[in-house]
Amino acid sequence: MKSETEQKWIKHGRDAVIVPLPNHEFLITTCDSCGGIGEKEKDVIVVPSYWVGRMTTRVALMELLSCGGLLQCIAVTICTEPVPTGERIIQGVQDELAAVGFGNCPLAISTEKNISTIQTGIGVTVIGIASLDDLRIHKSQRGDFLYALGLPRVGGEVRLEDPEIADGVVVQKLLKQSHVHDIVPVGSQGIYIEATHLATFLSMDLLWDEHCHLDIKKSAGPSTVLLFTSSYEWIGQQIFLQPVTLLGKLI
Repeated sequence: MKSETEQKWIKHGRDAVIVPLPNHEFLITTCDSCGGIGEKEKDVIVVPSYWVGRMTTRVALMELLSCGGLLQCIAVTICTEPVPTGERIIQGVQDELAAVGFGNCPLAISTEKNISTIQTGIGVTVIGIASLDDLRIHKSQRGDFLYALGLPRVGGEVRLEDPEIADGVVVQKLLKQSHVHDIVPVGSQGIYIEATHLATFLSMDLLWDEHCHLDIKKSAGPSTVLLFTSSYEWIGQQIFLQPVTLLGKLI
């Protein structure tokens, strides 16, 4: 029988599976998939395979980091031939890990070696651990301000080096800010849905800022936006290159 505290973290409203371990730690698993984007014949969005590896890894990794998890290993399932597509994707995975200081992370890799493919497909699963004190979920307080860092981009709008989108380095910087509470990557559901879910799981209401100019219904694709709550009004542009927009207040 799991304790009330353990049940709280199992039902957390995040894109992650959080499982209590016997030693008072938590196993955190996050994942992301990408299909029809790459360099192959039938791909709908044409981008370098290297980008596919980086961005898919970025999404799963950002979710783990934003939960307060410490990365342990990654599994990469690639639905294409090992060379050249698989090789390029794996290089992207490794470079994304190195960008956030996990260049030596163990990788489990599988590619398609039997069937010829004409479209790119990839899945990335990230596994980490966290202590109860390190978990960054349900930390927000009534009266906190809610912000969006980055701009929603999707499909052909996404560029690897876009200075206006979120990444894992930004998550790490936010984690170091004592006034920042919850951090939530925004993906295909868009800002409005993720913000509403956050307020609901906190048993709070969200008072939207009437001056917010972002398209809060638009997909943010590969987590190009981060939501975060803060205990005071904060001008994030002084710290980050990405635009920071006040969305509202938790009440």
